[in-house]
Amino acid sequence: MNSNKRLPSVTIIIITWNVERTISKVLSSIRMQDYPESLVDILAVDGNSTDNTVKLITSYGKNAKVIQSKYPKDPEACRGVGLKAAKGDIIAFI
Repeated sequence: MNSNKRLPSVTIIIITWNVERTISKVLSSIRMQDYPESLVDILAVDGNSTDNTVKLITSYGKNAKVIQSKYPKDPEACRGVGLKAAKGDIIAFI
């Protein structure tokens, strides 16, 4: 890429609920991407998980944030919560 151009920041929104079995693989796959880690924020909108989902996400690093959704049983509403909180130039959903 041309070093004179500023790369856009990216917010990746993940809707979660009791996904401790798989969330580490998801987070690892994001980290493996060929994009500056400092430009990638991970925003998990959680549906009040009762397992270790939130703990695993928050231990991922400073670029990972968890929001507890007011609409835990409505994934579409959770996407809206994430979209409203996203700060990246580009927003992606997983």
